[in-house]
Amino acid sequence: DLSWDILKSFSLLSVKEGKGSVHRLLQQAMRSRPSEEGTLYYLKICVDALTSTWTFKPEEIKSWKESLQLLEHVKSVVAHSQNCHFDAQYTLNISQLSKEAG
Repeated sequence: DLSWDILKSFSLLSVKEGKGSVHRLLQQAMRSRPSEEGTLYYLKICVDALTSTWTFKPEEIKSWKESLQLLEHVKSVVAHSQNCHFDAQYTLNISQLSKEAG
């Protein structure tokens, strides 16, 4: 995705060994964006990233440790998404993450 590539090229986003990191200045910029449109945009990016990396399967013990590393991120995105108006697909993805994260 072009957005990911641009962020990586400026070292604002890094992914190493399956773990992602967002530069603290980018985090602050995303949080301070006042419009609902901007909030939805960034939350959609977070939902997409978490949906693609969330591997939790209750019946597979191996997935527990991997998912533990993302658990707080999932909870945070779900919490921030509660008052936003997403389309049906994003609502479904957020609901699934919320259910699996407890």
